[in-house]
Amino acid sequence: MPKTFLGKKLLFITAHPDDESYAASGTIDANNKAGGESYLICATLGDRGKGHLLKPLTKSELKKKRKKELESAAKFLKIKGLFILTFPDGGVMERKPAIYKKVIKIAEEIRPEYIISFGKDGGSGHLDHIAIGDVSAKIAKKLRVPFIAFTMSPKRANAFKKAPRVFIKRRRFGKYAKNIIHAKPNMKVKIDRKIKIKAVGFHKTQLGGKKPFSHFPKQLANEWLSHEYYRA
Repeated sequence: MPKTFLGKKLLFITAHPDDESYAASGTIDANNKAGGESYLICATLGDRGKGHLLKPLTKSELKKKRKKELESAAKFLKIKGLFILTFPDGGVMERKPAIYKKVIKIAEEIRPEYIISFGKDGGSGHLDHIAIGDVSAKIAKKLRVPFIAFTMSPKRANAFKKAPRVFIKRRRFGKYAKNIIHAKPNMKVKIDRKIKIKAVGFHKTQLGGKKPFSHFPKQLANEWLSHEYYRA
């Protein structure tokens, strides 16, 4: 297990716009400050993410908005290379072979020192997260690159297990696995909370007009904004 992966060439692979900001924006910032480079591949445009829209949008309109939000967040986070794929939101599991072919070509060009994505729990249990994590782990193995998985802190995993209403609301339009067992982290990165709040703030379609993290209990939000957790 590496003591740190900061200051390296990192490839983050996610399923939806905003995954990168919630899971790893603080780490991307810390990696930049340590002299590293961060790359991002996002498998979908997140057009099922309509649970927090203030007014109805067509699927096409939502795709365009979420694409712009992701591009803005990536620019702010100084991501070296952003690759946005257009696989169907909610359909990553069924398209793993096609996604594998596209993503491995990009990864071979980037030649990252680490690949970072979701673990077997998918973080929230979202099936798209689980699927893209599985694809990413296989690509890392094929390229002989260390794979690191996003994880929740023990406190957040416990809060998620209790399923407070704030989490249930966010799950209305997604496809989720049942009986998730969250992986325990064995690495954590101290982050700048201002950077994470700013990065998440670009994803306005997912905030329902509220400030980032304001819909979570204060103690949980503060804990979320202090470190990001991983399992190597």
